[in-house]
Amino acid sequence: MNQRFVNQSNFPKLAGLIRGCVALMCAVVGSGFLMLVAEAEQAPNFSNFAELSDPNAGLRLLRARGYCRDCNLAGLDFRGADLVGVYLQNTNLSGADLSDADLFYANLLGANLSRANLEGADLEGVLLFEANLSNANLRRANLTDANLSKANLSGANLTEANLCGATMPDQSISKQGC
Repeated sequence: MNQRFVNQSNFPKLAGLIRGCVALMCAVVGSGFLMLVAEAEQAPNFSNFAELSDPNAGLRLLRARGYCRDCNLAGLDFRGADLVGVYLQNTNLSGADLSDADLFYANLLGANLSRANLEGADLEGVLLFEANLSNANLRRANLTDANLSKANLSGANLTEANLCGATMPDQSISKQGC
């Protein structure tokens, strides 16, 4: 792992990454990125958190499990949530409020984040490959070292966003915010 990631101030985030890997087989590659290698057998799929009667039950389940692949979390409120290292591949988060959420090194591969509010969110190192971020609010978001390869950013608000080292949809590496 890179030296910037493994330091005392990042220990709580590292613990979150490990928690997110409990149900998944994980590997660390040389650049310091956490790669999710394979899903565990019979991983539960909480397919629709919005149907739960307690509005905070979905967040509690997501934080406890660390993953929710192919879930429908559209329109839910995750403001300021600790979602470090969560696995949300192909999850529908359209219209969700993730403002000021901590998604450090989360896996949002193929996720639908259209019209989502990610203002001020920490998206450092997040995997957003092929994600739909159309019309998303990413104002003041930290996207340092994020992977936005093949992501849809049409209409997205990137005002004051930190994109330092981020891989952009066209495969270029951004210097914005460096």
